[in-house]
Amino acid sequence: MEHTTLLKDYQCINCGMQTGEMVLNLKDHYLTGEDYLIVRCSKCHLLQTHPRPSYDKIGFYYASEKYISHSAKHESLFSKVYGLVQTINFSSKYRFAIRDRRAGAILDIGCGNGAMLNHFVKKGWSGTGIEPGDSARNIAKSEYKLNVFDETKLAEFEDKSFDVITLWHVLEHVYNLHERLAEIKRLLKSDGTLVLALPNPRSFDAQFYGAHWAAYDVPRHLYHFTPEIIEKIMLDYGLKLQDTRTLWFDSYYVSLLSEEYLGSGFLGKIRAIMIGGYSNLISLVKRNRGSSQMYRFKF
Repeated sequence: MEHTTLLKDYQCINCGMQTGEMVLNLKDHYLTGEDYLIVRCSKCHLLQTHPRPSYDKIGFYYASEKYISHSAKHESLFSKVYGLVQTINFSSKYRFAIRDRRAGAILDIGCGNGAMLNHFVKKGWSGTGIEPGDSARNIAKSEYKLNVFDETKLAEFEDKSFDVITLWHVLEHVYNLHERLAEIKRLLKSDGTLVLALPNPRSFDAQFYGAHWAAYDVPRHLYHFTPEIIEKIMLDYGLKLQDTRTLWFDSYYVSLLSEEYLGSGFLGKIRAIMIGGYSNLISLVKRNRGSSQMYRFKF
């Protein structure tokens, strides 16, 4: 049950408020089994993970060979399915990001192993990537021959350098949220496009799985943006929402992983397909209810 309380050491990263509603009590199912809270700020309503790991310790929670998005190899069946779906998603992400724009300069922040950025480069774009993880960055450079740098490089780019900036399931991981958004605003051309992909805690699968919803992914996901909240935050930087789209495969992937966390076995996999499908069906009827949403913003 939700209730407003003053939490020790809690402060909203967005507005600074120190009271919030405890929405869920959940665990890091992926790695440590540690307990966390999802807290809704009582002022701006942003959902955040509490407690928030310190900056010097957050890297520990990514230090696992299981972290699929940073791997170039897909050896297990689950990883192979993930890789196949990722490839299918590339075309829809690309079309959504460019709309009617011809090739230009793209910055992919949090580009992982560079697979999505490489898709843009093959289409004629001048591609630059930012990736904090050493192993993923090295894969992007060695496998795809991409120009990928660590996060310190952002400060070196000239103002208004990029036609398109993308963050595919990355903003929820960014430790210094407003510093990063200010940097993005500086780097984006006046007619440029910002594209985000984010998990959606308002989706049916999020409501169904609750504390076992895999896309909460605490504490790696520091924030849990609803469509309404991300639109408000981006308006503070002069960026207006142009369009949204659902990433259809994500509901199945997240539901399958959620069932794995529940330990529900084969029947759970069947249920996951049903829940993922029903979540997508609802998103066709009700706007902004997809398990994962893409957002396109412009000045």
